[in-house]
Amino acid sequence: MHEPEQGRVDVDNINPTAVEPTPDGWTATQTRSPLMPDALLGVALLLAWRFIGIRFMRDGAVQSEWIPLLLGGVLPTLFILLYPLWAIRRAGGRVFGGWPGWTGLLLETAIAFGVLIVVQTINVLLAATYIGVTGEKPGVPEQFQDLALGGSFAALLFMALMACLWAPIAEELFFRRFVMRAFAGRLHLAAAIGLQAFVFAIVHDYGGLHLGAIFVLGLAMGGVYAWRRTILTSMILHMLQNTIAMSIVGAVMFINRFTPPLGVMGDAQPDGFHVVSVQPESSAAVAGLQAGDIIKDVEDAPVEDALTLRVMYWAAGLDGKAELTIKRGDETIDISVRPQAATAK
Repeated sequence: MHEPEQGRVDVDNINPTAVEPTPDGWTATQTRSPLMPDALLGVALLLAWRFIGIRFMRDGAVQSEWIPLLLGGVLPTLFILLYPLWAIRRAGGRVFGGWPGWTGLLLETAIAFGVLIVVQTINVLLAATYIGVTGEKPGVPEQFQDLALGGSFAALLFMALMACLWAPIAEELFFRRFVMRAFAGRLHLAAAIGLQAFVFAIVHDYGGLHLGAIFVLGLAMGGVYAWRRTILTSMILHMLQNTIAMSIVGAVMFINRFTPPLGVMGDAQPDGFHVVSVQPESSAAVAGLQAGDIIKDVEDAPVEDALTLRVMYWAAGLDGKAELTIKRGDETIDISVRPQAATAK
C-alpha cells in the first residue's frame, strides 16, 4: 500500500491507506502543506464577486451584452482556473500528469454519459415534485433569456465556447480538484462532497429549483471524482451538461431570429406575461391584444417567462394559428393569433 511521505499531507482523505498513485497522473494524492486556507480564501473571493459584482450588472448599471460576459464570465472563470493552479503548486502538489490514453478516455466518457442520465432523471423528479408542491413551474434563468432573446450569434458562440470547454476545465479544477480535496483533508469524504456541491451551486447566480439542479450536478461530479480518482471524468460530465444547456439556448435564439414574432413587449410575473406594449401591425395587434393584457396560457400551457412564451407561441403557430388565453381586467378571453411571415433580424 502507498503511504504518504514524511512531512506531506494527504488531501484526498478517500480511504487514504488504499490510495495508489495513478499511472496517468491526473489525480495526484499529496501536497506538502494543507490546501484549506487557500481554498477558503478562494471561495470567499468568488462569492464576493458573485454577490456584489454580478448584482451590480443586473441592476442595470451596465448596458451591454459583452461587458456582463466579460465581467461575469471571463474574469471569474480565469480566476478559478489560475488560482487553484497557483495554490496547488505552492502547496507542493501536482496538477496534471500524462495523457490517460484513448481507451481510458473512452471509458471515462462512457461513465460520464451514464452519470449524466442519472443526474437528468433526478432533476426531472425534483422538478415534478417542486411543481406538485408549489403549483409553479420554474422559469428560465434571466441571463439565458437575455442571451436567447436579445443576444447576438457572436455572443452565443463566445458563451458556448466558455460554457462547453473553458468553464468545465476551470470549474472542475477549482471545485473538485482544489476545494473538494481541501475539505476532504479536514472532513469526512461525504461531507466534503456535499459542501463543495453547495458552494458550487450558490456561486452560480440562479435561483429556486435551478440551484437544486446545480447542487445535484455538483454532488454527481464530486462523487464521480472520488470514485474514479481522476478529474477527467467530472470534466467530461460537466462539458456534456453545459453542451445540452447551450444547445437549447442556441435553438431558442434561432427560433427568435427566424420565425414570426408575436409582437408584444412586457414583463413575466407569477400570474402570467404582462403586456406593456403591442407592436403596430404585428400578429398580436391584428388579433386584438392590448397593453395591460396578461397572457396566461398558450394552447393551455401556462406562460412562465418571455422565453417560454416565445417558444410556445412558435410551436403552437406551426399549424397556422396559436390559441392564447388572456386576462383583461376581470375578464378572461381566448384569442386566436395567426403568425405573420417571419423576418430575419
